Amino acid sequence: MVIQRWQSVLLLVAAVMMSLFTFITIGSIENDGVVYSFDTLGLHTSQGTACSTWAFFVLSLLSALLPLINIFKYNTLKLQRTLCIVESVIILSVIAIEVFYAFFHLPEATVRLGWLCFSPLVALIADLWAHRLIGSDMRKLRDSDRLR
Repeated sequence: MVIQRWQSVLLLVAAVMMSLFTFITIGSIENDGVVYSFDTLGLHTSQGTACSTWAFFVLSLLSALLPLINIFKYNTLKLQRTLCIVESVIILSVIAIEVFYAFFHLPEATVRLGWLCFSPLVALIADLWAHRLIGSDMRKLRDSDRLR
């Protein structure tokens, strides 16, 4: 018996939010009269890429793909719950890298971030909430097996 309800929706929300974060510009950074466009692939100017951040892109892409994979692991709740923890750690590292590049990479720069900078936080909350619901379903299944 498998119970799969709201955690699938929450994992889909996490995947969508991290996909948006991965492929859309996060904000802009202005330093010494030069305006940089900031996304997960790096800092870009009109002349080209000023700073490449492939590791940031790979981590954010991984944090977008893992929830999609996790949705289809509903038959093995322990694996699904473990994947939620792994996703949370990766999303936390994406948040840390985002804060570093936005505020500490160019310390005297003016930073203008859009609403998209909060999408990893929304994805993290959705992922942790899905983890909690998976645990609740595991308890329900254990209790129903005990009654049989």
